[in-house]
Amino acid sequence: MEVKSYIQNLNGINYEEIDMGDGSAYRFRKSENVQYEELSGDEKNILDLVIQKFGKMNKDEIVTYMHSEQAYVNTPRKGIISYAYAESLSL
Repeated sequence: MEVKSYIQNLNGINYEEIDMGDGSAYRFRKSENVQYEELSGDEKNILDLVIQKFGKMNKDEIVTYMHSEQAYVNTPRKGIISYAYAESLSL
């Protein structure tokens, strides 16, 4: 499923799509009084970790951080990053 379609199917999630010139980005907004039944407990825990780590960073800080990861460093420009790098992420 395409990322945009997946995001649109998450009922109750407030977001806006942002044109980044060479692609799109999504800015998520907190939704009040939503249970997010589509997400498992593990998925919610992962999102909490991501928010804790990156929630106060701006785009440039996140890009700098992510571009220092081995997954990015070892992947050719515009290449698809292998899921095999998931276990080596510093998050």
